[in-house]
Amino acid sequence: MKNTDVFNSFDLIVPITQKTINDQLTHLVRLGVINPELIITQVWDDPNKQDVYTILKSSADLPKNSDGSIDSSKLDGYLDGILLPQISIHESGTVVLLLLNFLSGTFGYWGGSPHNPTWMTVDMSNWKFGISVNMDLATLAKNDLDQKIKVPDNVQQQLSGFIDNMFTVNHLFMDFESTDLINFDPTVTSVGNAGDDVKKQFVFFMQEYLKSQKDAGNPYVLGYTMSATDQSNYASYGDVPDSLRPVGTTYNFYNDPTNPDISTLNFALVTKGGHQSISTTPGNFDSNWISPNEQCDAKMIYSHQVLLEEYFLKPIFQQLHDGIYAQIKDHLSVDSGANYDQAKSATANGFSYSIINDKDGDDQYVNNYSVQIVNQAQSAQVDLNFSGHLYFYKEQSKDMFFCTAKGWAWTGLDWSGTVSLITTKDTNGRPNLSITKQFSISNVDKGQDKNSCAEAWTIIGDILGSILDAFSFGLDGNFFANLFANAFGIHIDSIGNIGVVLGDIGTTINTALILPAGNVFFISNPTADPLANFYLELHYKSEH
Repeated sequence: MKNTDVFNSFDLIVPITQKTINDQLTHLVRLGVINPELIITQVWDDPNKQDVYTILKSSADLPKNSDGSIDSSKLDGYLDGILLPQISIHESGTVVLLLLNFLSGTFGYWGGSPHNPTWMTVDMSNWKFGISVNMDLATLAKNDLDQKIKVPDNVQQQLSGFIDNMFTVNHLFMDFESTDLINFDPTVTSVGNAGDDVKKQFVFFMQEYLKSQKDAGNPYVLGYTMSATDQSNYASYGDVPDSLRPVGTTYNFYNDPTNPDISTLNFALVTKGGHQSISTTPGNFDSNWISPNEQCDAKMIYSHQVLLEEYFLKPIFQQLHDGIYAQIKDHLSVDSGANYDQAKSATANGFSYSIINDKDGDDQYVNNYSVQIVNQAQSAQVDLNFSGHLYFYKEQSKDMFFCTAKGWAWTGLDWSGTVSLITTKDTNGRPNLSITKQFSISNVDKGQDKNSCAEAWTIIGDILGSILDAFSFGLDGNFFANLFANAFGIHIDSIGNIGVVLGDIGTTINTALILPAGNVFFISNPTADPLANFYLELHYKSEH
């Protein structure tokens, strides 16, 4: 699927790199949410004729001889290792490869001849266990925290706050219940030079570990998403308009075959002012949202429909459509022109708008313009460069019996302007977005004329006087400055103008998505594509 086709069904895409997710898992190990020490014993249960595996809390619980060595007479095997979990997005879709990497450890087992077994131990350094795991995105209740899942204290506080304020909180977790744990991935599972028999025993130990996680509180959560409800209280979550609030989430994975670290987990969200509900799942993307030269942890990409068009292009269009027509409608008998969707057509780097192109008859009106979307990499800003043309013509005539006296007048001008979305910092040093704008007019052409009959009968004053009155509405620089000020002065969901909305847009992601170890995203480097989809790079770090 072409990436931008996703906006036919979704309003916001948040791709997060595999490296970022793995950094999160490493941090969860440091926090103790994922226990790095894995100790499992294997004992034969003769009455039931089966092996019993037990996960111990400490190596002190292993059976020991008086000299401190392992008492192998009481074991059929054991594993005592230090592990580091990571993921590998090995294919696009909804399945991820979980890799359990052993940094060190000891594996004990009875080997050799079945008739004369020998107790053996082997170093587990650099052993790996890999399994493809289905992911599940499920609603989280407050009492699930530290029961069904293990959560760091700071994240638990954040999630509890959202739940208390009537948000729906979902968690994306590795579903060990539905995963066929027997089907481990032999291409990545490795026991070094220990041999196939040890590998088979190792797999059984690891299966028991994964089964235990669903009962002990699954720590393998890749993210939490918040969805607004009709009862959600946003008092503490910034001045982002309701129309941009996420109300539903799903996900997929993208495998980057060239740069695995920037393979992505992609959250796909719908907003209250956009598609409003999840109607489908996103297809597999045909390219990466994040390129190798972009030094970011994630991105947020808003559909053209919910941000740039809704809060920039449409308001400007309406001001040009309605504001100018209001000036001329009492003087020219012309139509107001096409609506936004009728007037718009795509260009190579933006859009053109033909509001009206009426060049026939006694009353004529032309109002068209284009917008080029330009990314300024050096200044980290997006420029919307507008260029337009206006033309008005009015003709009047009077029957003088022997001839028809005619007079006509016209006004034409070109206008241009730039609206820039640029990264700035607020009073606390946190990055946000702001707007700058400037407009000007040029090539003003005003004129009037009359035919010879009007000259002969000296009645041009009567004819041209009323025509010139029609062009007294003053389409000057101040008119355009006021027109565009009005476009951005619209009140949005009782918040204020678009500048306020942009200033808080960074909070949208932090009220929509929390990664497993907490902290926040900061925005940088705004860009836009020719379709007006809007991109922000995200950097994940502590707010302090």
